[in-house]
Amino acid sequence: MSLPSEVAIGATLRDQEYGWSLKTFPAAIAAAERVELACLGGQIQFRFENSIAEAYWLSADSSKRSPKECWSDYVHRSCREVASKFTDLAASLDVEQ
Repeated sequence: MSLPSEVAIGATLRDQEYGWSLKTFPAAIAAAERVELACLGGQIQFRFENSIAEAYWLSADSSKRSPKECWSDYVHRSCREVASKFTDLAASLDVEQ
């Protein structure tokens, strides 16, 4: 499945996985919320020409959808959770942004 074009803006696709820079990710989350896509979250990756190094311990994930949670509520909550955790995580990194 491909992402809607407004969500994919600024993304790179490698090994069937989308990735955004620290600067473009907040806009992608906002776009996902606008088109009613939930966000499970993800990890910080360092992408090199021929490889990807994933810092799996640096993640910004949403909590699971509860059985009684309607889709729209889940979309907004999951996007807010990931955006908030991402902002905190990005602020704590000592990397060039």
